[in-house]
Amino acid sequence: METHIYENIQPGEFYDKLENVLNCQQKASKVNIAIGYILISKSDLTDESYFYPNTANASVFDKPVAINSKGDIRKKIISEIRAMELADRLKYTKSGYQRKAIVGFKICIYHRAMLSFDDLEEYFKLAINVYTHDIESGKTERIRQLENNYDTINILSHEKHALYIKDIDMFLSKYQCPKLSICDSITEEERCFVDNQPRELLAKMFVYIKSIVAKVFKYNIVKYETLIRKIIEAHGLTGMDIPGAPLGTTYKLKDINQWIEEGKYSSFFDFCDQVSGTRKTDYGKLMQLLKQVPVLGFNSGKYDINLIKNDLFSALGTDNTVSVIKNPNYMCIAANDMKMLDISNYVPAGTSYSKYLSTYFGGCQCDDKIRWVCGLGKGIFCYEYITDFSVLSRTQIPPQSVFDSKLTGTKISHEDYERVKFVWEHCNMKSIMDLLIWYNDLDVKPFVKAQRELFKRFDLDMFADGVSFPGLSEKVMYQTCFSKLTKPSRKPAASFNFPEHRYLGYIEQDKKAERQFAMTIKHLNELLQKQKYLCGLCYCQLSVETVSADRINNKLGHQDGNILISCTKCNCARKDMNLKAFRFQKLLRVLIKTYY
Repeated sequence: METHIYENIQPGEFYDKLENVLNCQQKASKVNIAIGYILISKSDLTDESYFYPNTANASVFDKPVAINSKGDIRKKIISEIRAMELADRLKYTKSGYQRKAIVGFKICIYHRAMLSFDDLEEYFKLAINVYTHDIESGKTERIRQLENNYDTINILSHEKHALYIKDIDMFLSKYQCPKLSICDSITEEERCFVDNQPRELLAKMFVYIKSIVAKVFKYNIVKYETLIRKIIEAHGLTGMDIPGAPLGTTYKLKDINQWIEEGKYSSFFDFCDQVSGTRKTDYGKLMQLLKQVPVLGFNSGKYDINLIKNDLFSALGTDNTVSVIKNPNYMCIAANDMKMLDISNYVPAGTSYSKYLSTYFGGCQCDDKIRWVCGLGKGIFCYEYITDFSVLSRTQIPPQSVFDSKLTGTKISHEDYERVKFVWEHCNMKSIMDLLIWYNDLDVKPFVKAQRELFKRFDLDMFADGVSFPGLSEKVMYQTCFSKLTKPSRKPAASFNFPEHRYLGYIEQDKKAERQFAMTIKHLNELLQKQKYLCGLCYCQLSVETVSADRINNKLGHQDGNILISCTKCNCARKDMNLKAFRFQKLLRVLIKTYY
């Protein structure tokens, strides 16, 4: 859906803007207009209320009007809207309020392929309601509703996709999942939190995350202590960097060691913990990097963070500086000691979690898919069976039928259900909540292992070496695709003198081309010896028959200082190509030819 909002504008001026907007459309569409207005209380004239333009209660037309041609713009829209009394389209309690003014308009343009449900409704005897949801603001709006006695289905129109809303009450209340799991990269221990109160759930989560962040920071200081000490010794710290220290003095390691001996700081870690430094210094930049721990999620920027953002900032704490980077498809929240990142922004669009794991980790490799206990595969859970939080307290294993999904039209296999029964007994589960925790934990531990494997196998940090899987894949390719290839040997060839007949031939070449010739045979023999009688481009062994004097700059003649000894094949093939580029291309071809 395309929208255009105009506020503090008179109807006459709006009509011109409306016509301009509609004339810019390149395809057939449907159009409706919402009115924004101000009401005054009849009992208190100072009590004014502004109503945002919304098609649900202040639309110009009862339903979107189809525009199939430019002629329909004036005939169906402009003429109709000019002829009507806009105030009559407002829906409000006239006994308590009176209209002050119409001050805003919103033009809603719908893609007909998405919202042309008229014939569909009539044929199937259905009422189709369409909603939109703005991720950035969190606002949900109903943009289409049909008043009839038919059965109703609800559709979410989002990014040119029509999504079926199974539970409209849950959708409108922004249902928040009552569980989450966390796994840290140091201990690889999972921790699952379950609470039907989102704010309490977040509070527990961040208390635990902060404890992990403290451990990670301490680990980082120990790991990089040598580097930190070298930076301090090389550049020093000033009173601007150290709280309470006099200004105008540069402090080095001896000063810090003295403060530790005096008890001002209990240890070097305590010093680093209290002294963050300024962000303009190398010490300050490093401290910020070591203190701010990434908290990774999968598809969290588009979904999870948006669901919890109303309670998120209170859970983080007011003393924690928070920065937010967001657009309609992405959100990243950063605090002093953590930054919440979505791994989905580093992978190709549409990549599933299982595909992500298999790409850089491989997932579960157990032969027995029923009795595997490695903890590295995808779990199974009966989501649609959990209609209420109390269901999690049930002590019997759910029947096989409740694992089927009516929403996706899929059924659980007999093998998968046998897997559930095995896990229930093997893990000594007491309730469905235990099954939920098991399922949730399986989503986080493989995630951590995949990140670690990527770094260990290819020495690549996803957040430093690339911003997307294609970028990382290119780096991996350069590291691995030629790992089995053998570079050509650079064993020196047998010595020989540059052939005189070829030297005389170069004199004739330059004479015919009217180029200056200033090359000596002594210089050629010195180059041959220096290059160990190897081609300077492909490093093949040279002989009297294959040696040549290649001019580096072909605009000049054969002159001492403008010559590279190469084989005749490379000399002819290079032409005016850059030496470095040709050498790389030639070696690559030789390597591939040797391998295959």
